[in-house]
Amino acid sequence: MLNKNFRTRQEFINNYSIGQQMRLKNEAVNKALAEIGGVEKLSTSKYRANKKKFNQNPIVPNMADYVNWVLYDRLVTAAGGSIPTNFKFFTVPIGTNSKTKVDTNLDQVSQLPQPYWMNATHIGFAFMPNTLLLDIVNFWSQSYFEFWVNNKVYVEGPYQCFPGGSGLHGATTNTATSALSSGVPLEGNMFDLRLPAGIHLGNDSQGNAVVTDGLTGITILQSQTFKVENNLPGGALTLTASTATPNAGTGMTLNTYLKGVLSRSVS
Repeated sequence: MLNKNFRTRQEFINNYSIGQQMRLKNEAVNKALAEIGGVEKLSTSKYRANKKKFNQNPIVPNMADYVNWVLYDRLVTAAGGSIPTNFKFFTVPIGTNSKTKVDTNLDQVSQLPQPYWMNATHIGFAFMPNTLLLDIVNFWSQSYFEFWVNNKVYVEGPYQCFPGGSGLHGATTNTATSALSSGVPLEGNMFDLRLPAGIHLGNDSQGNAVVTDGLTGITILQSQTFKVENNLPGGALTLTASTATPNAGTGMTLNTYLKGVLSRSVS
């Protein structure tokens, strides 16, 4: 069953279909790079219809730079501070509100720079390991998130179901700190956004059958907006103060990651 926030089933099918076409173009590009002379092009009508969506390289036509990529952002709150009832990741880019590349690698508000696009395959969250366990548990107990692309939710749920695949793992006998992460730090533990192969979704706008390939996740196209929206319906959460005993608060840093394949301009 599709999420209630999808505006129409056809809209979801169209977006997924475009993501498959872009992945096929990626495969054609890789094959062309391995050959001598000429650039292999897809001959399907789908590719020609969506050609304008792809980056154009003036040196080698129809070529782009494809890389495995991580989009990241974080929320930093001091000890004794308040986590608001609603906050959003991927809405404040580098250079705004003192954010640097330590905080995020987002260059624009909720968008990839044109002509970039991304096939997002995994999503996850991780706390900095010095965060007090009590604050993590309190946050988990009253919060959830939604991953939006344009005006649709593509995935939602509690944070503990979406480990970040990064960070420290283990424990310490020090009563003031806990070296803990949300799940063993392996990428394989991250939530997989890709639908299993072989699911018939319906037909695209041209009447062609759309069947999942097992490789296409959530496609963030050129000019589409995206965000991870976080909600605490019960009200703002006050973190443990730095003067608290026996365990002093250390504040909270929550990181979010979108992993996948990024198509970007060739320089």
